[in-house]
Amino acid sequence: MLTISQLAAYSGVTVRAVRHYHQIGLLPEPERDRSGYRTYDAAAVVRLIRIHTLADAGVPLARVQELLDAGPEEFSDGVQEIDKDLRAEIRRLQGTRRRLARLAAGEHLALPQSVVDYLDRLRGLGVEERYIELERDAWIMIAAQVPHLIDAVIAKKHEQLDDPDMVRLYS
Repeated sequence: MLTISQLAAYSGVTVRAVRHYHQIGLLPEPERDRSGYRTYDAAAVVRLIRIHTLADAGVPLARVQELLDAGPEEFSDGVQEIDKDLRAEIRRLQGTRRRLARLAAGEHLALPQSVVDYLDRLRGLGVEERYIELERDAWIMIAAQVPHLIDAVIAKKHEQLDDPDMVRLYS
């Protein structure tokens, strides 16, 4: 017979995790000795190792019981479903990371790449950053109201910057 700390050590989890698994019903409460301490047998070690293995593999605790009770085919189907859910979550998180990277770049906040390129061209011409910030804010409002017109307007702005007289206005 094992104590809770021995069980935890054999299974590679903490005593706190063992208590949590008891609380949520994944690990049945064992019998207690005359002193009131929990005592565990080999079956508890095996069950806890299986719980820990599933949890460590990314199986949500809410699904662990279902998989522990499943037959081989149901187990395989359940694992495949969890894998599908994890792949969807990974795609969602990758999209979030891409959005955060664009936000970190500043102008990408609510602006299409064509506007960002235009603002970078203004920087290359030596236009003051204060003016570029004003243009950026105006483009954000335009992009929010008429996003379908942005590329055509930006194309005209680029044409205007090909004119040396127009470039002098920005200097």
